[in-house]
Amino acid sequence: MNIKPVIIALLVSLIGLFSCQNTEEDMIEAELDKVRTSWNIQSFEISGNVPDSLKNVLKSGEFLFKECKYSRKTRKTNTRRCTGDFFFNGEFFGGDYEYNSDTKNYIIAIYIKNQFPDPPKKPTPSQLKIIALMSGEWSLSVVDKKMTAVQIKNSTLPEVKVGFVATEK
Repeated sequence: MNIKPVIIALLVSLIGLFSCQNTEEDMIEAELDKVRTSWNIQSFEISGNVPDSLKNVLKSGEFLFKECKYSRKTRKTNTRRCTGDFFFNGEFFGGDYEYNSDTKNYIIAIYIKNQFPDPPKKPTPSQLKIIALMSGEWSLSVVDKKMTAVQIKNSTLPEVKVGFVATEK
């Protein structure tokens, strides 16, 4: 039996696998590069079965998608999570975001970013409403320093969808 063709076939398969993985890695990095900057929200839109208590919660916003801990080395652990700073209605929030290459969407989770008060402050009703509205799966499209964001799935309120338009700062 000649083992040389088997080894060659195995090597070609491995090269193809790594080539596809690198192409996916490059695509993910390109998507993250599109959003990694500061943004100023110009307008919000809330649709769906929106309770009256949530209709006018979002008045202003800005955010910074920071650099990610994501790299080809950490990709082995499936880490794609990045961090951001978010300001809604003048209140400071923290957040995580990641790009899902399967759905081509972003997952954004907003949370209270305490400045380590002792004891920790209880979130206000307004903060809890903002977190409920803004956390979820998003389609983010960036063209000419303008981001159009459409919420695909809200994490807390399945019948509510939020959208916004933001410009690069």
